[in-house]
Amino acid sequence: MLPHENLSPWYEKVVWLYVCRTWRGDGPDLEAARIHDRFGVTSWPHLFLIHPEDDRLLQRAGRSTDALERAFASAASNVRRLPEEGAQSVLDGLQGSRARVLALEALDLQAATDQVRETLAFLEDPDVLVRHRALLVLTGFEVSELADHAESLLLEGNDAIRFEFLDWIQRCLVPDLTPLLARVFSEAGGALPSGNPNVLRGRAAACLEACGDERAIDALAPVARDANALNSTTRAVVDALGAIGARGDEAVETRVVGVLLEAYPAEAERAANGSSTVRGRYALRLVESVTKALGHVLGVRNAPEAPEGWSGEERTAYLASVTAWVRGATDR
Repeated sequence: MLPHENLSPWYEKVVWLYVCRTWRGDGPDLEAARIHDRFGVTSWPHLFLIHPEDDRLLQRAGRSTDALERAFASAASNVRRLPEEGAQSVLDGLQGSRARVLALEALDLQAATDQVRETLAFLEDPDVLVRHRALLVLTGFEVSELADHAESLLLEGNDAIRFEFLDWIQRCLVPDLTPLLARVFSEAGGALPSGNPNVLRGRAAACLEACGDERAIDALAPVARDANALNSTTRAVVDALGAIGARGDEAVETRVVGVLLEAYPAEAERAANGSSTVRGRYALRLVESVTKALGHVLGVRNAPEAPEGWSGEERTAYLASVTAWVRGATDR
């Protein structure tokens, strides 16, 4: 993107900061990690426009020169420097936040078990990075009270916090969070802004697979029925439905089976030379996932073997075999 003639008027008007993680754990990498986590960066590349005096996120600037030009113009019109007395107060606050971040990062988790519950208070800290570092400490332990903060952690607009907490849910299994997880799944990238919405949905689905119940079916069903084989979230949804159905009673089993039978993808014809296409290969992966999930729900094996291709004829024949297999399992 740089250099670019359309952006040249802004070269001297903004401070350009390139942030790249190396995962070496050295000083520069730790500083880069702090910047990433403060702004919830979980995928790359991103362009953020930040107020230089208080680290406030002004705008996600997109990934094009046009979007960056618009962001700069908007900031020039709407952003003003802080008054001198206000700037000093903000600076003092940022320095205090940094001290708390460094203190949390320095905790020896094994030696600090007596401080774990004290760390819960930092989840209410006004600084997002302090909250994230407190969460990193707490997710190293099975602190049941962490679930009490689920709404603020998942609905806050920071993907780094969300992803860390979702990993904890998947490990610690909290079925009571099913409605909230279903909401995160449904609203990711919409009412719930995210810089990485598809991955957020996938992680929420993984949690629902681990410990969700029938209250999530309505949220998951539309994605399953859409049967987009090229979207990895579709298979995560199918797996989640299979696990929910297997844990549920007969009524839940019936609902889930009905959804899964509609989750087989559309036909995908072979290439002109007879070889499989990318769409065809992904379709067959989804076919295998759906059939496996049905077997999990019904508690049966000996599923029909997936065909070599997914043409219209192959799809029709296979679905007839699956329907008969499911009917035989449910009639027992």
